[in-house]
Amino acid sequence: MGIGTLRRHYPTAAAEPQGAAAPPEATAATPLPGDFPMRDKLEAAGYRSLEELRAASEEELVARGLTRRQAARVVEALQELS
Repeated sequence: MGIGTLRRHYPTAAAEPQGAAAPPEATAATPLPGDFPMRDKLEAAGYRSLEELRAASEEELVARGLTRRQAARVVEALQELS
């Protein structure tokens, strides 16, 4: 089996068509509001947007350094925004 045959059966990643870029609105993130509870602690824990925070559970917030009371307050504030 020659190299041409191998290339035909195993195309390289560069030869494959690239997907279309995501529209800007699909990648845009909503920053945490300035008056959001525990904003500094949330940013220190790695949460930079409301979308990231909405995906987190109260347990995950506690695991990232917030107290249970602080995590509950953050979840409550998220529900108020919705």
